[in-house]
Amino acid sequence: MIFSLVNYLNSICSVIDLSITFIRQALSKTCIFQIYIVLNLRIVSDKYVQLQVAHIYQRENTSWCINHFPFGIVYLSNMKENNEMSFGKNLQFLRKMHAGMTQEELAEKMGVSRQTISKWEIDSAFPEIEKAIVLCKLFACSLDELLRENMNSDNEAYTNIRVEKVLSFRYVRYAVISGEPEDDAIKHIKDWASSCGIAQPEIIGWDFQNVSQEQINVYHMHGYAAACIIPEDFITTTSEIEMITQTNQQYAVITIKEPFKAPFSLIPNAYKTLMRYMDVNNFKHKQTKDVLSCFEKAYEKDGISYMDVYIATEIYICRTSR
Repeated sequence: MIFSLVNYLNSICSVIDLSITFIRQALSKTCIFQIYIVLNLRIVSDKYVQLQVAHIYQRENTSWCINHFPFGIVYLSNMKENNEMSFGKNLQFLRKMHAGMTQEELAEKMGVSRQTISKWEIDSAFPEIEKAIVLCKLFACSLDELLRENMNSDNEAYTNIRVEKVLSFRYVRYAVISGEPEDDAIKHIKDWASSCGIAQPEIIGWDFQNVSQEQINVYHMHGYAAACIIPEDFITTTSEIEMITQTNQQYAVITIKEPFKAPFSLIPNAYKTLMRYMDVNNFKHKQTKDVLSCFEKAYEKDGISYMDVYIATEIYICRTSR
């Protein structure tokens, strides 16, 4: 008895929607008749199966043809998800995140040709499940993330992802908890710098975490801390100012061009992209009391606004920044 691919899987897996992307290229409007026969099926998990499929078809004025497809990955999902696979874009994104790895370098690690990697990245071919698992291990992600999620946070606004050694500096901070604390905190610290005669102060900021659940859930508040980096020649005689010193520290950094055009998407996604960069390259996030675990710095250059986002890492890089 011949089963179509969709009916066969629906009957045994009780699923509504099937993303059968690995045979996508076989579909053709020129076929006057075509069917798919499942030759073999292997259950991988509750979300994935592997299939070996025969595609039998007949075009106008031609004889019958049959193509055999090797084991490919099929994702079983609910129709409500209504997502398409993002494998090719995800693979390209992760490869570039991995220290700018080339297709040739990835092909060598995977034991395949560069042409195969190129086909994977444009979704014209898909890896066997064993190769997909190796990719997940290499890029520190899950199979579900690799195949289904849109991991590609790449955006023209994001440039120059790197790791820098930030030299020791002193700073004075001011934290605000309110509905919109960013502007208040930055204004206060700029006014303080101006009162101290610090021209063109270097301002950084970060989310202030000491906020209660009541403030968050009931009053819809959040916290933000702004800080002024103290110039090396700055001298004060008052003891009322708390100056904090941070020693040399390595940071993963990403630059956002014109971040305030869409701050509620560009800035959070920059942190997400940077964390993915760290995961792919096996950089650990350093979170200790003696260093700023993350911060951001806005500035202008040639009339264009930029923001650098910093996340502390536990690796050592010789390149310095100040």
